[in-house]
This record gives sequence, C-alpha cells and structure tokens, in this order.
Amino acid sequence: MPDVETFSIALATTISVIWLYEFIYHYSFISYFNYFRYPYFDFNDTNTLLLEGAASLLVLVGYKYIKVKGNYYFGLSILVFSVLYASWLLIGFPQYDETFQLPRFIHASDPFFVGSLLNRLSKLFLCLSWVSLYLSQTMSSRSVAAHVPTKHKAEAPGRLEKSL
Repeated sequence: MPDVETFSIALATTISVIWLYEFIYHYSFISYFNYFRYPYFDFNDTNTLLLEGAASLLVLVGYKYIKVKGNYYFGLSILVFSVLYASWLLIGFPQYDETFQLPRFIHASDPFFVGSLLNRLSKLFLCLSWVSLYLSQTMSSRSVAAHVPTKHKAEAPGRLEKSL
C-alpha cells in the first residue's frame, strides 16, 4: 500500500506537468512575449507567468529521488517532446477553432488533425519526461530492497537454549 510520501510526490508531479505544459503553451502565442518587456513586466499583469511557473516547480517536492544526470529516459523524452512541440509550432500552431496563431513553415494536407495529434503526443512525452525523473537506480533498488525478505542464517542448535 502506498504511503503518504509516494502519493504526495505523484500528485505534485501530475500537477507540475499540467502547469508546465500550460506555461509553455501560453508563452507560445506571440502576444504573450510582451510580458517580458517593459511596462508589462511590473508584476501587475504577470499572474500567468508567476502562478504557472511556480506550480510547475512542484516536481521538486520529491527532490531527494530525482535523478537527471545519466537519466537517458528523461533526456530522450524531453528531446521527443521538443521535436513534437516545435513541429506543432512550425505547422502554424493550429488551434481547435481552426485558426493559425503563427506563420506556417511546414504545410500539411490537414494541419488541424496533425496539430491535434502533435498536441496530444507532446503532452504525453512531457508527462513521461517528468515521471522519468524518478526512475533512478537508487530509488528502484531502495524500494525493491525494502520489500524483499532477507535470508537469515539458521542459528546453531543449542544456542537458543543457552540464551533462554
């Protein structure tokens, strides 16, 4: 049965990846780039930047289990996410209301279907990258070692009687 720490780390990671994707999504629109220039960056109109940025850092709740160095699953899933998301931007960043938000550099026969597919797959790989942060050798060996019973040496006959 999972303990409270495992549940809280899983919940924080889920919330973190949802808000990280929202953060990336919001700042893919051209109009949001104005927040990084004066007078917009005066903390009056930057709720999206601050709140979504802070919520996406919830993954750090399980910092003692996170492994990035040598974690090839994390690197591969971030790379796939980046390629998928960049492809979605390059086909014009199509939205569900059948509008394009960016110039189209790659033309597809049905850009809205392709955009929807790239959107869903990019969310999947961002989630996999966040989850793969916890796939470390030390965590898996610790959790396996905690559940595997250890073999005890059989005590020599007669020792038990002496201790009584």
